[in-house]
Amino acid sequence: MCQADQTATSERDAGGHEAKWKLKAAEARIAIGISLSSALWTSRDDFVGEGLRLTARQQDLIDTVAAKVLLSKRGQLAVDVLKDTYLDISQGHDRMKHSRADGVACTFTTSTLLYSYSEDRVVLPLEMMLMHGFPRSAIAPRSIGQRALKDMVGNGMSLPCLATMVWAFWVMRNRQFEAPQQTPLQILCPSRVSRVKQKQTPTPARLRDRVAQQPARKRQRVVIDITEDFD
Repeated sequence: MCQADQTATSERDAGGHEAKWKLKAAEARIAIGISLSSALWTSRDDFVGEGLRLTARQQDLIDTVAAKVLLSKRGQLAVDVLKDTYLDISQGHDRMKHSRADGVACTFTTSTLLYSYSEDRVVLPLEMMLMHGFPRSAIAPRSIGQRALKDMVGNGMSLPCLATMVWAFWVMRNRQFEAPQQTPLQILCPSRVSRVKQKQTPTPARLRDRVAQQPARKRQRVVIDITEDFD
């Protein structure tokens, strides 16, 4: 494929991707009940979006989520409503993953890119660690870059959740439970278990009858196996 063909293919792929997110964006805006051209957050004079490339998709997503959160709390100032809202820019309009009203953040992945409405910027990897429950005194070694630190956060687990799991294992470690009267297979598939029980144990005679019914090219190998097992 020549360079011109590769360029044309890339442009078609980019155009298809843009059409998809615009369709999802329109569906999200209609569901929320806002105009397709509304830009109530990014149109502010003091909006910066520091740390973002601020593509058309990112800008539209920021405005759509801002409208969604504000409409859920009518009558309050936008700054007050959105001060604890963090949006995962890496997700699309079909998911619109953002922090809950009680301040609980969405699940972090290695590709998560959090935007803070109150700070009007991207949340740093170390700040994401603090959101995971690490103490404010936590310091990342200088040898660990921002990308590596973000990967650690994305592959990690919130400390309160981890502590709860460890505590649960500790509490249950000495508990003894009665063995179930039935196996999981008997509970889920009783008919299958009964069929298995009805099957007869194969004997050399039955195996030889089975060999006789197989194609000639397979008989030699099977006969050898039978001879090794029963002779």
